[in-house]
Amino acid sequence: MPDTSSVRLVTVGATRASTILAMSRSVAILLNPASGKGRSAEYGPRLIDSFARRGVDASLLTGDSAEHAVELARHAVADGVDALIAAGGDGTVNTALQAVAETSTPLGIVSLGTGNDNATLLGLP
Repeated sequence: MPDTSSVRLVTVGATRASTILAMSRSVAILLNPASGKGRSAEYGPRLIDSFARRGVDASLLTGDSAEHAVELARHAVADGVDALIAAGGDGTVNTALQAVAETSTPLGIVSLGTGNDNATLLGLP
């Protein structure tokens, strides 16, 4: 599991993570508490604190199902969050991608799953 005291926002696309953090006032973190064999749930508050230390207001989104999670994420994007953060495994990244597709909202990834194939393909830690 990652040490969230030094969370690095990594984005898919051309926008640099440091630019997003500098420009962000609010982010939504889509957290799958079942990722990483259920160990990722403890990282929600730590991620919120990590963003708060950087002056970024972060809200935590957890759905009761994949459908509910994508609905929550789409609402956050529609409401104007500066970035959507997928905190979980490959399924969470897929869900978050559905929410930001065809928008200008950047996607960040915090790998908390067991396989993390997406993160590996993107060269993320």
